Amino acid sequence: MFGIPYAVARVGFWPGLLMLGVTTAVTLYLHVAFGEVVAAAPSTERLGGYTRRFLGQWAERLANFVAIAGRVGALLAYLVVGSAFTATLLAPWIETARGAGFPVFFIIGALGVWLGIRLVGGLEVPLVFLLVAGVAALGWLAHPYVRLEHLAGARLGELPILYGVLLFALGGIPAIPEVQSLVADRATYRRILAWGTIVPAVVYAFFAFVVVGVNGSATSLEAVSGLASALGPVAAFIGAGVGFLAVLTSFFVIGLNLAHILEYDWGWSRSVSRLATLGTPVVLFGLGLNDFIRIIGVLGAVLGAAEGILVLMLFERWRGRRSVALLGVRTRWTSFAVAFMLVAGAVWYVVGV
Repeated sequence: MFGIPYAVARVGFWPGLLMLGVTTAVTLYLHVAFGEVVAAAPSTERLGGYTRRFLGQWAERLANFVAIAGRVGALLAYLVVGSAFTATLLAPWIETARGAGFPVFFIIGALGVWLGIRLVGGLEVPLVFLLVAGVAALGWLAHPYVRLEHLAGARLGELPILYGVLLFALGGIPAIPEVQSLVADRATYRRILAWGTIVPAVVYAFFAFVVVGVNGSATSLEAVSGLASALGPVAAFIGAGVGFLAVLTSFFVIGLNLAHILEYDWGWSRSVSRLATLGTPVVLFGLGLNDFIRIIGVLGAVLGAAEGILVLMLFERWRGRRSVALLGVRTRWTSFAVAFMLVAGAVWYVVGV
């Protein structure tokens, strides 16, 4: 979420909004497709286990590589930006807040991953509510400073960066098996998948409108520090709080999903799977991998495309001759069109960036 305003500012708000609409539609199709497979064949397996069952071992190996690399990269990105938000929140009380941001964020995130789905499931709803409320408060504080001229213009050469960032931000495939394990009613489960894709997209659009409208081309990398310079310390604190909650909830879900891949699909013990999940991104962070935008761009455009294509293949193999409508569409050509867009987008990102 917090890389989106920066990427939108680089391309222009209106082209960015159009790209958000396209990527939201693609992501919604992928979420509903995987959701149908998980609902029809509920299991403790994750994407790797499902691909082994329906596509074979080659697909399982690819799915496992994409899943693990993608989730480790996501946890690394969350550590980078989450540490910055935590430092901003601690700054009024701790003189060495900049150095304390990383350990404090990591300890809280690690606690959620270690304790598992019951803690995460109990916290997810109130944390999301606070996140939406925080974005609304930030918008209320910022709206007098929004300048429409900051929203004008188009720099289409920067679109590949935004494409990768948006696919990463919208991607929720890792969370779908967790949702299915918590929601028994099929209709409610489908509504959660749909609204769980659409509502974040709306929040992202509003947040980008506020930040880019205030700062224009001066939008900061993680959005909050640049907004704070225009609106003052209260906005900085609210923005950092919103950022902290957004990143923390994602860290919980992705971390727990990776731990479950290692535990259920690979057969590792619970303790070892969680230690590996939490330790690997810390090592990478220590090695200096901290370019937030580049990390999430590659994760979204390249690894996200590979994951999406596997989901489409999995869905089509599971669907077989069944007359299954997906978002009101029964034809396989929709899946082929989405797969083509994902491949073209990955090539576009690699060449363009």
